[in-house]
Amino acid sequence: MAQLIDSPARNTRSHTRTEPPFPALQPAHTSPRAQRPRAAKEPADLSDRDAWAYPDKILLANNKTFVAVQRLTRSDGNRKFTTISTSRWSDDGSPDHLIFVFTCREHPETHQPHRRKRMATGTGTGNLKRSIDSCEGKHPRETQNGANHANHASSSTNPTSSLYTPAGHRALIAIRCARRHRPANMVADPEYLLEVEMLRPGTIVPSPSTVARDIKDIYLAASAKVKDHFKDFDGVVHIQVDGWQSPLVTLFMGVILIWYEGGKIWRVILEFCRLTSAHTGNYMGDLVHDLLFFAPCMDNASVCDKTVKRMAELNKSFAGMTMRLRCWAHIINLIAKAFIAIFFETPPKSAIIKAATGKRKRDETSAGPTAPTQHSLRTRSMTTPSSSTPAAPEPAPEDITEPEIIASNEDQALFPVSEEEFVDPGRVAHDIDVVTEAVSASTAQQPPCSRSRRTPLSPAALEAQKRMAISIFPKVAGLARRVHDSSTLGERFLLYVRQDRQEDPESLPGQKTMLNRRVPTRWNSDLAALSSHVFFERQVHRLTASDTTLQQFALSDEQWILAKELTRVLQIFREPTEYLSQSETPLIHEVLPLMESLIQRLKDVEAQQHAPLHEVTVLAARAALVVAEKYFSLARECDIYEISLVLCPDKRLGYFRTQGSMDIPRLRNKCISGFKRFNPTPATTTSTASESHQAPSMPSLSNYASASVWALSHSYTSGYTLDEGEEQPDSIEAYLDEPATPKAAIAAAGGLLCWWESQRKRRPNLTRMALAYLTAPATSVDAERAFSEGRLSVNHLQHNLAPDTFRAKMAIGSSTT
Repeated sequence: MAQLIDSPARNTRSHTRTEPPFPALQPAHTSPRAQRPRAAKEPADLSDRDAWAYPDKILLANNKTFVAVQRLTRSDGNRKFTTISTSRWSDDGSPDHLIFVFTCREHPETHQPHRRKRMATGTGTGNLKRSIDSCEGKHPRETQNGANHANHASSSTNPTSSLYTPAGHRALIAIRCARRHRPANMVADPEYLLEVEMLRPGTIVPSPSTVARDIKDIYLAASAKVKDHFKDFDGVVHIQVDGWQSPLVTLFMGVILIWYEGGKIWRVILEFCRLTSAHTGNYMGDLVHDLLFFAPCMDNASVCDKTVKRMAELNKSFAGMTMRLRCWAHIINLIAKAFIAIFFETPPKSAIIKAATGKRKRDETSAGPTAPTQHSLRTRSMTTPSSSTPAAPEPAPEDITEPEIIASNEDQALFPVSEEEFVDPGRVAHDIDVVTEAVSASTAQQPPCSRSRRTPLSPAALEAQKRMAISIFPKVAGLARRVHDSSTLGERFLLYVRQDRQEDPESLPGQKTMLNRRVPTRWNSDLAALSSHVFFERQVHRLTASDTTLQQFALSDEQWILAKELTRVLQIFREPTEYLSQSETPLIHEVLPLMESLIQRLKDVEAQQHAPLHEVTVLAARAALVVAEKYFSLARECDIYEISLVLCPDKRLGYFRTQGSMDIPRLRNKCISGFKRFNPTPATTTSTASESHQAPSMPSLSNYASASVWALSHSYTSGYTLDEGEEQPDSIEAYLDEPATPKAAIAAAGGLLCWWESQRKRRPNLTRMALAYLTAPATSVDAERAFSEGRLSVNHLQHNLAPDTFRAKMAIGSSTT
């Protein structure tokens, strides 16, 4: 009978099989397997009772806990703990367990020892790491030169720095927020908290309110030190004052301090306070009149003149307008704007002022459908086209998207008309008035002569040339904006540039590949946009011909000729603009020579001295001349510009004699009056042999007679001499009577300021006067840069920033840069 058994086969049809016919085999008998001898346990593997009799050295060897603790080192790589083992007995006196005790090597009196059971090998070393961090924070290790040891993650398994202190951490966060324009609540970012925990576990991060309070505390403490610094300061301080409207439509006033010390011109923000009243001259004068300064530098708005007059009323030691410095970077920009105003059609002044104050958008919204649109402003012009000449076709308003309308309006505006520019409305109004008056004065003169016949151009021909010229800059700016804003057009233009450069590399030298965009607030952006347009003339032709929507930006042949002419003429403004943009450089003595050179160049353009020009270019030069001569005459009213030029040892009074000036006696008396301010009671000074050895002696008249023979022969004081024993080297009279110093000697001394520093020992009072005048600011660029920094701190993401905190952030950020 078949017996059913389990089968492991998977490919059978049945799980049954029959008993084999032969009997089953009996298993073979084998001898029992021999047991291997068990190896003896290591001391580290023994229990505490079994290892009780071993010495500490053997117990510590190969113990996992001990090895892990040995890897815990200081930030300098040295071992932190010494380790011993101790026995712990039970209450009945029998052996119980062993404990390792870890004791600090350096500070056992303050660093509590750590105890760990010998058999507790899986507990970890987190508590030991935190105890090391705490000990290093209390006792930072010093190197041989006395400085705290700097931590580097590559030199230690523990990246915790020994420089850490809670106060230092808070101060660093406050300074970082001030310098890098970070909000105080950055310390609450989860990623920042994770980063701190990774670098130094267990560190307590201050709250945002604590950070804001720390910023103000640092500002107050630094203010006291600044006050103490200037209490005994042997020099003068200049200020720059300007108002600024923040992106939140909040008025602030920035006050910048400028002084010379230690061979360097220093600049720092003193105040950036919120204005609680209207931005008027009397109000600003009341705020800053009590500052101890030498000369204030402001822009050219009329409100600044009122501020200076108010300061003179309240501060009797301030000379008023005779010490009022102007921003010549703004003036050069204004002169250039007057030149290119002929080539722009500008919206009405009221529309620009509303845009500058951010009111235009609100007015349009509240006025409803009858309010003027961007497209209606775009069609207005400074000149009225003739009815006989058809105007250029423009797309209908409904066919233009809103971004394109705004872009077109910006391209055709000489001044900024977007509320996103955040410009000062008072300054914009002043600039519009000055440019409008200059253009009116230039067109009121006799029409310029024709280039070929040298006869006055007819009014009709001049008007036709104006209409031709007035669309050049809008077309150039409009095409550049389209190319930049459209990825399709940008790639197409870049393809044309690459193809033409590959075919003829000499036609496109350099690496430039894109058109420049214009910025309404800066004239040099107009030059850059026009120059790039002329540079890519062939590629611009291909681009405008490839798309019918771009044909409105194509220039005619006469416009191309005029555009190339303007790129050459506008270069006369580039040099003074770049020169006045320098920082930490004495520039005040260069103002008058720079303006005289610019005026002469504009007169050459007006007279077509070097080449025939378009009549509209001559009109533009006339308008620029009106503005340049206006501010050049205003500069003569301020004593600082002329005195600083006299205090240049290579010029002195000889410069004015070579210019044909007849006011030498007046200028001499002005210098003497200015010197009395620094030396009210002049005393006779005799130079000893040791002093003459330490300081370089002044050159005698005979040494440089040949170099300044014309100045000496026509000198106002050529017959003035001092009797023996009456020499006063530390006097302005002696300085004015000496010949001019060669420029090579000034350069060898290290520059103008260094030359005067070399004279300090011999002429201390005259040196103080020279450094006071020569370090006066020629521009208010520093205030403008402070406003740019303030725009980064006061924005729509930090609109709840308190005025006191903002003022502290700006002051700390400038002083720690």
